[in-house]
Amino acid sequence: MKLVDDARNWSKWWSIRLSLIGGFLLAFLEAYPHAVGHIFAALPPEISGAVSQDILKGIGILCILASPVARVIRQQRLGDKTEGKD
Repeated sequence: MKLVDDARNWSKWWSIRLSLIGGFLLAFLEAYPHAVGHIFAALPPEISGAVSQDILKGIGILCILASPVARVIRQQRLGDKTEGKD
């Protein structure tokens, strides 16, 4: 197994960021379902009524599914070495 040339930039890759956001969101919703209720109770009714746990789970799944797409998109700020990379 060989690492990609710019492996030191892993924290700047959107594919990694999206996977982490989606994974943490889904893990939090699964591990602490009651905490989400307390968080929603602290929000104004307009916001808490518009967002449900199912919507948050959908966002987490979409983040994870979007990570392979982000992997094939070139990021300009990472420089010329990342041609064809995240």
